[in-house]
Amino acid sequence: MPVANVTDLLSLEISLRVAELPQERAELPQWWGRAAHQLLLDLVRGDDAGLAEQLHAGEQTQRPFTVSSLVGWQPRRGLQPGDTYRLKFTALSAPLAALLQRLTAPGGRLAQGAAVELDHVPFTVAAAPVVAEASYRDWIERYLLPGRYVAPVARLQLLSPTGFKKDGVMQQLFPEAALVFGSLLRRWNEFAPLALPEELQRYARECLVVQAFSLSTRQVQLTPQMRVTGAAGWVTYRAAHFDRYWMSLVETMTAFSAFSGIGAKVTMGLGQACVVAGPGGAQTD
Repeated sequence: MPVANVTDLLSLEISLRVAELPQERAELPQWWGRAAHQLLLDLVRGDDAGLAEQLHAGEQTQRPFTVSSLVGWQPRRGLQPGDTYRLKFTALSAPLAALLQRLTAPGGRLAQGAAVELDHVPFTVAAAPVVAEASYRDWIERYLLPGRYVAPVARLQLLSPTGFKKDGVMQQLFPEAALVFGSLLRRWNEFAPLALPEELQRYARECLVVQAFSLSTRQVQLTPQMRVTGAAGWVTYRAAHFDRYWMSLVETMTAFSAFSGIGAKVTMGLGQACVVAGPGGAQTD
């Protein structure tokens, strides 16, 4: 009897409308990723305290979620009641995916009309959240299907500043293929039921070249004491030595990026990514 696929990958996009601004508020954060991180942990704690403790403690070497900053936020403009922004949460494990689905159900804490707070600023969920679901098992079957066409290129959009750790600190900004696909591979192998071979990172290093890119560096004030720099834009990788099997894994990792994020501090809004149709092209996910 075939095994049913489990939703263990989930992307949740929430439309948030500013309800009001506390009059005593002196200033607003320039980057909302830390506040989004805290909101997600608070939401999880209200539903499953045990899972919240696991997420907070970081029992795995990787944490099974990402958050975005407020999409559309412009620090110079500030916030006004009625302004609407978007916020994205993703889950990389079945327990967290199921919990987020519960939160978006009618009457849930992320359902349309629900009230939430980011950094003590009240927002209202302005519309039904947009949910995208997937499963590791389904992706393995889809992308590794014999006979399917496998492209010699992979294209990624870096939606928020993206950087990579070296010796424990963020130092490398340019998205070299080995750094990008090594980051994705580690997160996949942490949570997927079937690990992919570590040699994929070597293939990326030795056989993938950057064909084209349009990137700019951006700084964000992650916390009052911490400013980080990352690269944002799009990049295209091409196989200098094409191998159908390895490029099918590259394709899998590229699609996975929309859920997992890329590089460092993805749980604070950095490293948000998606697939693009071509250099500078429209998003495909």
